Amino acid sequence: MKSLLIIEDSEEIGKLWVRLARKCLYLIVHRAATIKEARELLRKKSYTNIIADINMPAGKATDMLAEEVEYIRHAEVIIVSAAHQTTRDNEGTMLKGKGLNVTHCLSKPVDAKRMREILC
Repeated sequence: MKSLLIIEDSEEIGKLWVRLARKCLYLIVHRAATIKEARELLRKKSYTNIIADINMPAGKATDMLAEEVEYIRHAEVIIVSAAHQTTRDNEGTMLKGKGLNVTHCLSKPVDAKRMREILC
């Protein structure tokens, strides 16, 4: 069963990812607008996929993911951020070094067609 956690503080982008995930037949789709919400959801539910924006109001989602490795070791992680490519790549490398399965590091704005190819 496909499940997705979206860690995204932008309401508009978060809603777009939720709609896209539903079209890709994800049965469980949760969105966290804060790092605190994301941490709580990760500790309650196992996800097959995670979309994470790097920069959130209270810190970096990637730092929180690195701290929660035991809950997400088997999830495919997609990093999506407006940060510079080097920053995205560095964050992806850091998470891979922690044993996480980072499959993509994408630049915002992400083309919906490209994200659909990845999710579906």
